[in-house]
This record gives sequence, structure tokens and C-alpha cells, in this order.
Amino acid sequence: MSTPKAKSIGSSLVEILIALAVFSLIISASVLVFFGGQNFAVSSLEAREATQKAHDGVEALRFIRDTKWSTMTDGIHGLEFLASGQWQLTSSPDISDGFTRTVSISTDINTIKHIGLTVTWEHLPEGTRTISLKQTLAPPNQAIAGDWTQPCVVGKSDGTPGAKGADVYYSNGKAYVASSAVAVGKEDLFIFNVSNPKSPSLLGSLNVEEGWKSVTVAGDYAYGIEENSPDFFVVDVSNFAAPIKKAKLVLSGGSGRYVMVRGNYVYATTANNESGPEFFVIDVTNPLIPSVVATKEFGVDINEVSVLRSAAYLATSSDTKELIVVDVTTPNNPTEIGSYNAPGTTDARAVHAKSKTRVYLGRDVSAEKELLILDATAPSSIALRGSTDITSSVYSLITAGTLSFLGTDDTNEEFQNYYIRDPANIQKNGNLNFSNIGTGADYYNNIVYMSVRNVDILQLVTSTINGICGG
Repeated sequence: MSTPKAKSIGSSLVEILIALAVFSLIISASVLVFFGGQNFAVSSLEAREATQKAHDGVEALRFIRDTKWSTMTDGIHGLEFLASGQWQLTSSPDISDGFTRTVSISTDINTIKHIGLTVTWEHLPEGTRTISLKQTLAPPNQAIAGDWTQPCVVGKSDGTPGAKGADVYYSNGKAYVASSAVAVGKEDLFIFNVSNPKSPSLLGSLNVEEGWKSVTVAGDYAYGIEENSPDFFVVDVSNFAAPIKKAKLVLSGGSGRYVMVRGNYVYATTANNESGPEFFVIDVTNPLIPSVVATKEFGVDINEVSVLRSAAYLATSSDTKELIVVDVTTPNNPTEIGSYNAPGTTDARAVHAKSKTRVYLGRDVSAEKELLILDATAPSSIALRGSTDITSSVYSLITAGTLSFLGTDDTNEEFQNYYIRDPANIQKNGNLNFSNIGTGADYYNNIVYMSVRNVDILQLVTSTINGICGG
């Protein structure tokens, strides 16, 4: 039997052991809390610094957009702050203080820059951490201005006798016009200086072979397709006064319809070819050696194509698929991912994919509506957002801001513009009478460049500002 003293000593020993265990746990927890707190503090500090670098990058890109737009080329870049107090893009991601900042740039058909900006760093023991931001930048001075209910021709230029404008492409102060003359031996490509819109002037022209139906431009090269054949051409336009034919591809389709360049690829379309494709993907990584890397047969005329990021939107003659959407994420494997059956059976002639929620489709005149605005967010179930009656065929269209500009075959209103802010309530805004059909349209800095099927092949249309054409 234990004595009271022995029991007391045993109890004290147990209490001491328990106390030591508790103390040990407290010390361990304190150490974990201390170092965990330090880790959290470091992590928060790193995250704040990374966020700051990302936001600095966003501001830097806006500065570059306003001052060095031409340097914002597609690809992977970094950023550098110069001693002069200006930002510039670098050819590879920039690294400082353990942070890597990467700028990814791609350009869509509307010359809009889609930018992904990431900042990454190593945080032990978790590993790599990343902050990502996305940004969209339009070219400088792209806002709609003035009174577009009173459009006016601020400048125009003629081609040579017999010329008939078929398409137009604007790039860096130049307007490139495709021409399809009646007579063989006439110029097929005209280059105009439009840096002064009130006084455009012809810089040079070229008789390639036969008349061109469409033209697109990237860098020092213009790409065109003939109207009466599927022949595709590459022309060196580095010397505007003396363009030179550099390459030719004889495609296997019907007569030419449209060409659109995007990155290293030209997307070309033709009329229905009963024994072959109407959609072609041409690799122009080396413009002097173009090569067809993919084709696709639809069995209908593909009248126009508009490329938005990884999708090509096709305006067709199909009675049940006036709009077809093709996934071109992998250019050498184009895949149809959706279509839209417009009311009636009238052909679609023109298309402009401004965004996935605003795809503009122009059609031949009929009892149905000729201008449609579609939501193609889900290509497998494209929805109509709104439409309006044009009372004529839509040959070309381009959209900027809240306005859509149309080239039509209305004998009194070959140029028309519509207020399309609310797709469910499209309103006619203004019009002009040209000498013939408005066959092609492009837009830059409050000016619509329109090709006309006549010798006055280029018209520069703008708004009235304070009662004056162009202000």
C-alpha cells in the first residue's frame, strides 16, 4: 500500500511529464506558426511584387500602343524600360529580381492586338507561381468621330481606263485595290498613298495576269486571287512604284472569291468546285515559296472569309448553311465546328467577325433581311441577335465602333452605314451614291476605304465634323 508521500511523488511525476509534453507541443506549434507566418509574409510580398510587375506591363503596353504600334508584332516578347523614360518590347521575356515577365501578342483581322501577360516566379517549397492578365488593344486613333448621318467622300482616286475595283485592303497609309478589268492586259493591283486622305495618289500598279477578285497584305507582300480562275499570286510591294510578281499557285478550286492573311497563313476561297475543295490554307512563312497545307470541300461557293483568332467564318451560297464556322487552331487541319441557317435560301456574300458575339453577315437581296448580326459564342448553336432589311444586295461590310459600313448594289445608295449598338434595333444612319457597286471595304481612323466597280475604283468616306467633310 502506498504511503501518502509516495502517491504525491507519483502524481507530481505524471504532472511533470504531461507538462513537458504540452510544452513540447506548444514549442513545436510556435515554431510552425513562426515559420509558417514568415512563409505567408514572404508569399504575400512576392505576390504583391508580381502583381505590380504585371500592372506595370499593362501600362507599358498602352504606352507602346500609342507611340510604337508597329513594334507590337505577333509572338513572344518581354518589356524593357529605357533610360530615356520610355518602354519598348524585347525579343524574349524579361527577367528581374527572380520574376519572369512574358508578353504574348496575336493580331486578329481587325488589327486588334490580343495580349496575354504573365509573371512567374519560384516560391519554395510550393514551386512555380504565376499571375496572368489579358488585354485587348486597338490601333491608336481608331474611334468613330463626327456625324456619320452625313457621310461624305473626303478623297478618291481613279485606276487606269477599264479598271473595275473588286476589293480593297488598308495598311500603313496605303490602300491596295484589286481590279478585275474586262480586257486582258490591264492592271490587276493598284497601290495608293492615302496618308493624306484628302489627296490620295496612285503610287504604282501591276498587270499580274488576269483580273483579281480579292487582295490582302502583310508586310512587304500582297496576296491576290483571280476572279475567273483559282490562281493565287504573291506580289512584292516593298517598292510601291514597281510591285513585282514573285510566286504563283494554281489552286484546284473554282473561280477565285476571297483571300485573307493571318500570321503565316493565307485563307483563300473559291466558287463551288464539283470535284474538289473551295477552302484553302496556304503557308506563306516564306512568301516566295507559298504552299497549300490544307484544303476543305463544302460543295458551295465560299464568297468571303473573316478570321477571328482561331476560327474562320465563311459566307457561303448554301441554302442551309449561309454561315459556316471552321476551327483553324491547327491550320493544316481545318475542322467545321458549326453553321447557321439563315431564313430563306439567299446567298451570303459578306462576313465580318468582329467578336464571337457579333458576327455580321451580308446577303443578296430577297424578301428576307440582308444584314444579320449573329452570336457565335457556341458555334454549334449560333443565334440571331438582330437583322434589318437593306433592300439591296450586300457586297461588302466592315464594322467599327457602333457603326456597320456596307457596300451595296443599290443604284442610289452604294454606300450605307447602320447604327448597330443594339442588334435588336438596327437603324439606318447614312448613305452615299457612287458610280457603281461598293465591292470591298476596309476601315482605319474614322475613314472607310471602299472599292467601286468602276474606273473611280477607290473612295475614301468619312464623317462630317462641324459641317465640314472630315473636319
